[in-house]
Amino acid sequence: MRAHSFRAGALALLAAAGFLATGTTAVGAQPPAHAGAGTDAGVPRAADAVQTFANMATGSCLDDSRQYGLRGYGCNGGVHQQWNVRAWNDGTRRLRNIATNECLYDNGVTLDTRTCDSSREQSWFPHKSGDKVTLQSQATGECLDDSAFGLRTIRCNGGRNQTWR
Repeated sequence: MRAHSFRAGALALLAAAGFLATGTTAVGAQPPAHAGAGTDAGVPRAADAVQTFANMATGSCLDDSRQYGLRGYGCNGGVHQQWNVRAWNDGTRRLRNIATNECLYDNGVTLDTRTCDSSREQSWFPHKSGDKVTLQSQATGECLDDSAFGLRTIRCNGGRNQTWR
């Protein structure tokens, strides 16, 4: 298990009904069926939904701000905890923070938010179970995990630290 760097604190994530209702896809080796690298062209806005995310183990919400960066923080419903979820044609999702306009990013070394594009590093496979979801990075195959070690992506294990609402 390797931990990835993060800008600040621990992270948490809560998958709301709109995100879960869009379905899931098994992880595949193919590149994303996105509009094209670095662009959102050709992907309808109607597929987007604004969500808030919280971790089942920690209860913290996914929070991103210019001042504190990506972190887990007590849920407050503020704009820093709201995420625009873009559903791509290949079943992956891109999470863009409403306040910072940056997207959740994982390249195997860094877990952070960055300027949005349509890369594999910003694509996440949602694996749904009831009203809960596990988010698996398309780039690394690892799952988003929040624990005493902070926010990171590690080998998927199905535990509560990798489960979000």
